[in-house]
Amino acid sequence: MTARQQTTSWPTRRSVRNARVSSRRMGCNHMTCKNLNCCNEFCWICLGPWSEHGSGYYSCNRFNDEQSTKARTSQEQSRAELARYLHYYNRFANHRLSLSLENKLVAEVNLKIVHMQSQGVTWTDAQYLLKAVDVLRECRMIMMYSYAFAYYLQKNNSSEIFEANQNNLEMATEKLSHLLENKLDNVDLTKLKQEIQDCYRYVDSRKISMLGHCKEDIRRMNGLSLRMCQPTVTPKNPHKHEVNEPIVDTDIYDI
Repeated sequence: MTARQQTTSWPTRRSVRNARVSSRRMGCNHMTCKNLNCCNEFCWICLGPWSEHGSGYYSCNRFNDEQSTKARTSQEQSRAELARYLHYYNRFANHRLSLSLENKLVAEVNLKIVHMQSQGVTWTDAQYLLKAVDVLRECRMIMMYSYAFAYYLQKNNSSEIFEANQNNLEMATEKLSHLLENKLDNVDLTKLKQEIQDCYRYVDSRKISMLGHCKEDIRRMNGLSLRMCQPTVTPKNPHKHEVNEPIVDTDIYDI
């Protein structure tokens, strides 16, 4: 199965605990099996237990390069390089899919704002919801390209720090996505506002931290931390998609 075929088959997943198929209609990767006898919470990307994500000993974003280090023949090396490429490409494509699915949130948030206005909340006071969606969509875009960036990084202390920052931003982004998809019906508007504002501000701080590290790392290493070779497997137009992409502040990428 090609990377493109794998990507198009993603709207459904089977729970690892039973044969029930879980479908995905929104962008959050934190899934819960709909079988009432199971209720297994798992990661849409790797199917691992969600409870392990973000912990100190497991990070879904990291590639296990044990296969690469053990490769001896050219065939084994090619197979290991393909596995490495698919690891990063699939995560790039998954965040692109999440971004596309989360476009629906704009309409849902606007409906929520209209409903809040009927309860006496002013339009200005409800703008934190649109701000949260903007932060979410911007961070989805950044997460997409963070995997393209990570693919070319050499394994060293700097890449370890980058992966830690990447994992922190990814987990925070998923939490914000989960909130916006599941908590908009909360009748306690004061609690809803506090929870969403706290979350998107934290996500924004993690974004600034990760991009700041990337910028300083490239300046310090003068580009030497990036791989100097072309990828063995070339993506088939990975950037060509029909997502209404948010505008990202490009100043932070200036070197």
